Amino acid sequence: MEKSSELWLLWAVFSASLVFLYLTIRRRSGAGAGGKPPLPPGPTPLPLIGNLLDLRGGVIHDKLAALARVYGPVMMIKLGLNDAVIISSRDAAREAFTRYDRHLAARAIPDTFRANGFHERSAVFLPSSDERWKALRGIQGTHIFTPRGLAAVRPVRERKVRDIIAYFRDHAGEELVIRQAIHTGVLNLVSSSFFSMDIAGMGSETARELREHVDEIMTVFAQPNVSDYFPFLRRLDLQGLRRSTKRRFDRIFSILDDIVERRLVDRGARETSPNNKSKHHDGGDFLDALLELMVTGKMERDDVTAMLFEAFVAGGDTVAFTLEWVMADLLRNPPVMAKLRAELGDVLGGKDQSSIEEHDAARLPYLQAVLKESMRLHSVGPLLHHFAAEDGVVVGGYAVPRGATVLFNTRAIMRDPAAWERPEEFAPERFLAREGKAPVDFRGKEADFIPFGSGRRLCPGIPLAERVMPYILALMLREFEWRLPDGVSPEELDVSEKFMSVNVLAVPLKAVPVKRTAPPCPRTIPRATELLEAGVTFVLGEAAAPEYRFGVTFDRRRGVMEIPAMEIDHMKRPLLTRCGEVPGLLTSYVALMSSLIVTARHVALLRRHRILESLLADDEEAARFFARLGDCGAINYKEQAFAGLYEDVSRYCDSPWHRYRAVLYRDYFASPWSVISLVVAALVVFLTAAQTYFTVFPAKN
Repeated sequence: MEKSSELWLLWAVFSASLVFLYLTIRRRSGAGAGGKPPLPPGPTPLPLIGNLLDLRGGVIHDKLAALARVYGPVMMIKLGLNDAVIISSRDAAREAFTRYDRHLAARAIPDTFRANGFHERSAVFLPSSDERWKALRGIQGTHIFTPRGLAAVRPVRERKVRDIIAYFRDHAGEELVIRQAIHTGVLNLVSSSFFSMDIAGMGSETARELREHVDEIMTVFAQPNVSDYFPFLRRLDLQGLRRSTKRRFDRIFSILDDIVERRLVDRGARETSPNNKSKHHDGGDFLDALLELMVTGKMERDDVTAMLFEAFVAGGDTVAFTLEWVMADLLRNPPVMAKLRAELGDVLGGKDQSSIEEHDAARLPYLQAVLKESMRLHSVGPLLHHFAAEDGVVVGGYAVPRGATVLFNTRAIMRDPAAWERPEEFAPERFLAREGKAPVDFRGKEADFIPFGSGRRLCPGIPLAERVMPYILALMLREFEWRLPDGVSPEELDVSEKFMSVNVLAVPLKAVPVKRTAPPCPRTIPRATELLEAGVTFVLGEAAAPEYRFGVTFDRRRGVMEIPAMEIDHMKRPLLTRCGEVPGLLTSYVALMSSLIVTARHVALLRRHRILESLLADDEEAARFFARLGDCGAINYKEQAFAGLYEDVSRYCDSPWHRYRAVLYRDYFASPWSVISLVVAALVVFLTAAQTYFTVFPAKN
């Protein structure tokens, strides 16, 4: 009897599997019948578990990218019982965001965040068609992440960033886990900006408890949840993850509600105080702005606490993990680190840490390019989750089923060979402004660079992130030399990935900050176009021999720089790349040319003066030629053959008179017609003055 029961159960399972397989094949093959678009291709799912086994044994976004190379940039898999469509190319992403942004603007809701009904009051999970979502995003866009709102708390941000630098200074020479130091400081920055309270590292027991609960919730969220893969089991919460999250949510929102209550009491006291001339709190934080909306009935109290919670989760993790990736990329690429330090020295000059402000980082184009390139290669959010709530979505010629989860694999999209040349290479120069093209920004306007998403679901905190991240990075590199721990070379640095709720280094980055004993030496000079604007004239120098001559001279009295002609092609790059191994004039010459040339504009300028003759494809390729020359820019300034030339050029460019004279010549004497116009204008002024004089003082007979 028992044996027959076992056989019956075996046959039942086998039959169910055959039926599931038949229905799956029929569904996919029949979707294109009758003129309807077919469903996307993909690996055949197993009964019940779908394609979960295809994703085991690696980082999920890499596994999805590997499957996309087999099944195409638009493919379909089953995650348990759920349909998921994966988009893995720039063109497919552009089509989806351009044509179906409204259809895909809802979010798949993890069961963890259904605790306490959080998904019903969070701007992260509410569908974009919901009126509450529209109101919350409107508040974020008009009261929080606005230029005026961010400017109001800029002194707070700068103070907290300097606290991060002070921590590194106190632990200079020690081996530090970069992630921990930055994450703690950024959490304090976010909490101080929102409600004037440090949440990490210092402060009250309540602040530390709040941080611990937030960390625990994110740890629970990162765990695979049976309820997400098999929705019919959601009510049972078999793993207890939703119940665990509920307990933590109860405590978190109790703490946040107490903070709100105390602020309301303080607000009431200020309003009733006879010494208070204004009902508004001057110099307030973001919480003051939210409470102003709450007391006027434009925002619910639950919305305030939910928005505060989202700020901790999104703000701290995104900034900290992104900067960890940037530092890992820089430590693996010493030439890029040297070039970035050179830019800091050029732009910031003799400024010390206390006088460097947020807006100074906006004047560092190479630093911005380094940040973007690192985010392109290592997006903290490698999978953008969307939800197809409506029928009629067709991407790449394939129909997206109603209710399917749509995942944009930003890791694959931002490494798409159709969009990026040498996509696996760390090359910040690709983000520098090119002639005739606008620079790439963080706002997802171009589908090939979407680290913060695109369309309606674009991250609202971009204005804060693009101010804070460059500023922290600039001060870190300005104040310290960064070294890997003893015994670890750049080539040996482990940059393997681990996907939790975000994409992080599997082995946390460790580095040693070393204090800089003196202000950084001006190891480079301004770019070629900047020298031209400062009044420097480029002249073709005479070569003393038919081979390379590397003698460059600068007449500081006339502002004339003589550079011998140079011809570049791919055959010469290996020689110049190894310049650091050959000390002397060649090394200094390559360092000089790498400083003068960063973009295609600089190449074009030197070509016009016949100094540079390029046999490469175009000016952009010539600019990349100099970017790949190696670490010659890192040689000691005082040991360079052109050390005196650098000093002379710096003094010349620092003189306002030379810059004014250059502007005067460019605007009024650059062409014969300009000279004629100036002479005519001067003559008219003279005749007008003469006429006025003789009118006022007529000649006596």
